[in-house]
Order: sequence, then C-alpha cells, then structure tokens
Amino acid sequence: PGNLFDIRRRTLLARSHHMLAQHDEAIRELTELKRLYAGHYLADYELGQLYEEMNRPTDAIAAYERFLKNWADADPGLFHVTYAREHLAALKHSP
Repeated sequence: PGNLFDIRRRTLLARSHHMLAQHDEAIRELTELKRLYAGHYLADYELGQLYEEMNRPTDAIAAYERFLKNWADADPGLFHVTYAREHLAALKHSP
C-alpha cells in the first residue's frame, strides 16, 4: 500500500457505505485507511460525522478532536475545520 489510487478507492468505498447507511462498514474502511496511511486525517473528520449520525457522541468528540489537532495549522476558514469545530462544540454542550 501507499499509493494515491488506494487512498481514493478506500475513501470512496467508505463514503459509499456511509451513503447506504452501512455505518459499520464505513467505519471499518476509514479505520483501515488511517492505519495504512497515518497522514490521512480527513478520515477522522468523516468518522466524526458517522459517529454523530450513529448517536455515539463520545466517539464523535474523539474523532473531531483528533482531526482538529492534526489540522491545527490549517486555514481556520476551511469548511471541514469550521464544521468540525461547530459540531465538536455542540456535542460537548449537549445534555
């Protein structure tokens, strides 16, 4: 492993599973993507979304925090960064 084609294939497969509400399969793909390509931090962003949809707030918080930590130097106005910050704040302040 280590090529861009494999990263794109796994990302699309995870998104397809997500769209079909096959959350466990999507999580498995994203987790494997992170394992194989440690620098693929968008997987944490997508994991945060999945966990949020699955009503797993603790896992969603952890995923969004990992994403934001790894993207700390990114432009704060980037959509993914803004979305993750907003959802992280909402998750932390919900009952």
